[in-house]
Amino acid sequence: MGLQLAQTLNIVDVVCYSDSLHYVNLINGPSVVYHAYATLIQDIKDLIRLSKLHTLREGNRCADFLAKLGASVDSTLPIHATPLWIASSLKG
Repeated sequence: MGLQLAQTLNIVDVVCYSDSLHYVNLINGPSVVYHAYATLIQDIKDLIRLSKLHTLREGNRCADFLAKLGASVDSTLPIHATPLWIASSLKG
Protein backbone atom coordinates (compact mmCIF):
# COMPACT_ATOMS: atom_id res chain seq x y z
CA MET A 1 0.00 0.00 0.00
CA GLY A 2 2.89 2.36 0.64
CA LEU A 3 4.01 2.09 -2.98
CA GLN A 4 0.48 2.77 -4.19
CA LEU A 5 0.33 5.85 -1.94
CA ALA A 6 3.66 7.05 -3.37
CA GLN A 7 2.27 6.61 -6.87
CA THR A 8 -0.92 8.50 -5.96
CA LEU A 9 1.22 11.36 -4.63
CA ASN A 10 3.25 11.33 -7.88
CA ILE A 11 6.40 10.21 -6.09
CA VAL A 12 8.19 8.20 -8.74
CA ASP A 13 11.73 7.81 -7.43
CA VAL A 14 11.65 5.66 -4.31
CA VAL A 15 14.44 3.87 -2.46
CA CYS A 16 13.18 0.88 -0.52
CA TYR A 17 15.46 -0.81 2.00
CA SER A 18 14.69 -4.35 3.10
CA ASP A 19 16.43 -6.77 5.42
CA SER A 20 15.20 -9.65 3.24
CA LEU A 21 17.85 -10.21 0.57
CA HIS A 22 15.69 -12.99 -0.88
CA TYR A 23 12.78 -10.65 -1.67
CA VAL A 24 15.07 -7.87 -2.88
CA ASN A 25 16.54 -10.37 -5.34
CA LEU A 26 13.07 -11.54 -6.42
CA ILE A 27 12.01 -7.95 -7.16
CA ASN A 28 15.29 -6.92 -8.81
CA GLY A 29 15.64 -10.12 -10.81
CA PRO A 30 13.85 -11.45 -13.87
CA SER A 31 10.12 -12.08 -13.76
CA VAL A 32 9.04 -15.09 -11.76
CA VAL A 33 6.09 -17.20 -12.81
CA TYR A 34 6.00 -20.06 -10.32
CA HIS A 35 6.15 -18.19 -7.04
CA ALA A 36 3.34 -17.80 -4.52
CA TYR A 37 3.72 -14.00 -4.74
CA ALA A 38 4.48 -13.74 -8.48
CA THR A 39 1.60 -11.32 -9.12
CA LEU A 40 2.54 -9.08 -6.20
CA ILE A 41 6.20 -9.10 -7.22
CA GLN A 42 5.26 -8.05 -10.76
CA ASP A 43 2.92 -5.34 -9.43
CA ILE A 44 5.80 -3.90 -7.39
CA LYS A 45 8.03 -3.93 -10.47
CA ASP A 46 5.35 -2.15 -12.52
CA LEU A 47 4.28 0.50 -10.00
CA ILE A 48 7.10 3.01 -10.01
CA ARG A 49 10.83 3.40 -10.55
CA LEU A 50 11.99 1.78 -7.38
CA SER A 51 15.50 1.21 -6.12
CA LYS A 52 15.50 -1.89 -3.94
CA LEU A 53 18.49 -2.28 -1.68
CA HIS A 54 19.33 -4.86 0.92
CA THR A 55 20.40 -3.69 4.35
CA LEU A 56 20.70 -5.34 7.71
CA ARG A 57 17.85 -4.35 9.98
CA GLU A 58 20.33 -3.15 12.59
CA GLY A 59 21.93 -0.90 9.98
CA ASN A 60 18.79 1.06 9.25
CA ARG A 61 17.18 2.57 12.35
CA CYS A 62 14.44 4.20 10.33
CA ALA A 63 13.34 0.98 8.58
CA ASP A 64 13.54 -0.97 11.82
CA PHE A 65 11.42 1.62 13.66
CA LEU A 66 8.81 1.77 10.87
CA ALA A 67 8.65 -2.03 10.58
CA LYS A 68 8.00 -2.36 14.30
CA LEU A 69 5.46 0.47 14.21
CA GLY A 70 3.65 -1.07 11.26
CA ALA A 71 3.45 -4.44 12.99
CA SER A 72 1.83 -2.85 16.05
CA VAL A 73 -0.88 -0.82 14.27
CA ASP A 74 -4.42 -2.12 13.81
CA SER A 75 -5.29 0.27 10.96
CA THR A 76 -5.08 -0.97 7.39
CA LEU A 77 -3.09 2.05 6.17
CA PRO A 78 -1.68 4.29 8.88
CA ILE A 79 -0.19 7.57 7.68
CA HIS A 80 2.12 9.27 10.15
CA ALA A 81 3.91 12.57 10.26
CA THR A 82 7.67 12.25 9.90
CA PRO A 83 9.25 11.67 13.32
CA LEU A 84 11.69 14.48 14.07
CA TRP A 85 14.60 12.12 14.72
CA ILE A 86 14.50 10.77 11.15
CA ALA A 87 13.47 13.92 9.27
CA SER A 88 17.05 14.94 8.49
CA SER A 89 17.87 11.45 7.20
CA LEU A 90 14.95 11.55 4.77
CA LYS A 91 15.95 14.83 3.14
CA GLY A 92 18.95 13.20 1.44
